[in-house]
Amino acid sequence: MQCRVREDGTLMKLNLLIGFEGSGPDKSWQDKPHLHSVRYSPDRRFLFAFDLGTDSLYRLHATGATDEGQPVLSESGFGYAKK
Repeated sequence: MQCRVREDGTLMKLNLLIGFEGSGPDKSWQDKPHLHSVRYSPDRRFLFAFDLGTDSLYRLHATGATDEGQPVLSESGFGYAKK
């Protein structure tokens, strides 16, 4: 999900929603996606999302004001690796 933040802390209109699908091998707790953490690459060109629910690592290309917490995420830069 990508929303911009106004100076007063309220969110602007949602402009991107990326949904993850799938499940992991242990159906007792991996029946659907659930993100564990999201981190930037050291060069801040990519945003990585670690999904425990699917045992997957997702990569999104990030451009724009990444230091301000408001990157522009590119779906064309979307990729994933499965464990």
